[in-house]
Amino acid sequence: MNTVSKQKNIRTSDGERFAKLAELDEDIFHLDDLGNLWNIRNKNTLRKTLSRYTHRGLIFRIYKSFYSIKKVSELDPYLLGIKALHCPAYVTCESILFKAGVLNQSPQAITLVSPVSKIFSISGRQYKSRQMQDGYLFNEIGVELINGVRQASLSRAVADILYFNPQKYFDAGSSKVVNWPEVKEIIKIVGYKVDPSRLPKYKFKKGDFLRDFRKFINNKVDERVLNDDLNTLLSYEEFTKIRKVLKREVLTLLKDEIARCNKVRQELKKELQESQKEIEDGKGKILKSFKDLR
Repeated sequence: MNTVSKQKNIRTSDGERFAKLAELDEDIFHLDDLGNLWNIRNKNTLRKTLSRYTHRGLIFRIYKSFYSIKKVSELDPYLLGIKALHCPAYVTCESILFKAGVLNQSPQAITLVSPVSKIFSISGRQYKSRQMQDGYLFNEIGVELINGVRQASLSRAVADILYFNPQKYFDAGSSKVVNWPEVKEIIKIVGYKVDPSRLPKYKFKKGDFLRDFRKFINNKVDERVLNDDLNTLLSYEEFTKIRKVLKREVLTLLKDEIARCNKVRQELKKELQESQKEIEDGKGKILKSFKDLR
């Protein structure tokens, strides 16, 4: 009777512990986190408890003193790296630049910034944390929370990489993607010691965006992209109806919009020329009047 009662109490205790985990709505934990959450002060007791849970498949050991309620393959790689550092950090620099298309080649490691400089790997995935001063690290300008992970915006990531490498070169192609006025503003607000004269002065030419966008769709968007990326937005029947004409209609729409913009531009140019002519004529009449007065 006592044995049955004891087993029942253990099962209840296990249930309560995992209920507390569920309330946190988090997937990754360090040993101390779990000890505090479950109020287990004895490290040996805590390790034995976790060993029992891992053998039962209730929790997964990532490495020593680092656990998850999911398999490593099911975890967000960005979140995993930040949690492994166990200190304030966010994803930035090369990882964000590659994600935004500024870099063509995928970086060898997921890049982060934190109070520590560290290179490490988890299950074959490489991570690189650059050390950043607290005053810069805790400045939230351009840092966003995306799916529970702190990530730099593209402009903040560019500002960050220039902080670590002021000589970093951005070619004209990558510069088209970057909002340089915003980068300069972030550098100023955060206080990075970056010489503004070193930043690219590239500007979009008029009409480039729509033409480039149309070219991108025409060259890159195929049936596979449509099927993979858009079929969840509509029901199967609705998607089937528009799939064959969607790309063509979008290209036609962009073509018409480019033509409209060009027409408006020509009209404005003509109006400007007429206004300039009227101004010159007015100046001529005024000068003539002055001469007549003399």
